[in-house]
Amino acid sequence: MRIKAAFLWLSVVVSVVVLGVSIPNAWAVFVDTEKVSSSWDGEHWLIMPLRIEDHRQYLQAHQSSASYLYRVLGWGWPTLKISPEVNAEMVRFHAQQHDARESFTYVVRARGSREIAGAIYVNPVNQERRHVPDFEANDYQAEVSMWFRQADEKHEFVEFLLPEILLWLEQEWNFRRVLIPVHEEYSFLTTQFAELDYNAFTFDGDTHEHLYRYP
Repeated sequence: MRIKAAFLWLSVVVSVVVLGVSIPNAWAVFVDTEKVSSSWDGEHWLIMPLRIEDHRQYLQAHQSSASYLYRVLGWGWPTLKISPEVNAEMVRFHAQQHDARESFTYVVRARGSREIAGAIYVNPVNQERRHVPDFEANDYQAEVSMWFRQADEKHEFVEFLLPEILLWLEQEWNFRRVLIPVHEEYSFLTTQFAELDYNAFTFDGDTHEHLYRYP
């Protein structure tokens, strides 16, 4: 089920924090994940697990582009009503799920910067996509979602952002193939994929997402 709930406190802790993911019943497939990326030291971008101590930077990152991300992600998140306390609980939940190897949340930073530029979520595949043409959930070992601050769409090294993320997925994980959903409104990411000659192989009409496969 895609996250489109109102931001009640409990729904943040229980479900909204699992951004862009499938139902918790599917989490078991990640418990025995053999290879989990600890961090990625790319040429221009760094990828590392979201930790509890990152909560202030994480809040600043998504709130700096809250209205924009709310529109282009289609998750019902983030809103400007998220308090520091609710955000801290959300980050704590992400970190706990990461440590339990049930779902994995990473932050992206430009090399040399302490600010969080965006986040990547590596989660079980959404089994409710059975209605989607040319899609079979069992063909994928993970579903990967991501977002970035609007300001970083104009970063001097933005052309390396998606290539380094894809290289991270290829070299740091043991997945044979991952699914990458991108909302139809998120033109930044769809353009990035197009520039790498990646085309969506199908479209989820319920969530309004283009579905990409990698590799």
